[in-house]
Amino acid sequence: MMTFAIYSLTKLGFRVMDALEPSVGMLQLAAKEELYRTSYNIGISAEPLPLPSDKYDPITICGWHGNTSSLADALPEMIRVVKPGGYICVVIRMDFVKDGDDYKDTYLRQCVKLAADDKWEQKQFTRFPSLITDVEGVKMMFKVC
Repeated sequence: MMTFAIYSLTKLGFRVMDALEPSVGMLQLAAKEELYRTSYNIGISAEPLPLPSDKYDPITICGWHGNTSSLADALPEMIRVVKPGGYICVVIRMDFVKDGDDYKDTYLRQCVKLAADDKWEQKQFTRFPSLITDVEGVKMMFKVC
């Protein structure tokens, strides 16, 4: 999946990519493929990242394994490191969105607040049939203001 995501981004013109990845195993796999300029063995959260503000064109989150409340907490930090006009794309399991107790109370509320505060605007919310085998997925795309 990682190579496909990188291939898709390169088709769109992105050439210089860095990785934030909490899994050492995934970082080792990426190193073999020479996918990233720089790799950081950290996950994204509400904690400040060791990155400058307004640095990146996109951030992609594929297969978030935390709960949606921790994803909601990380959104302001994602916005901080993405350039105005850049994008944040989140691809997760639809059941996390539909069935997650914290989705409406945290993640969705945070998304709406960030839009109301003119931090970003939602560009896409697309469901697709098979993120993982028979598990439905959803892609959410936001443009940073």
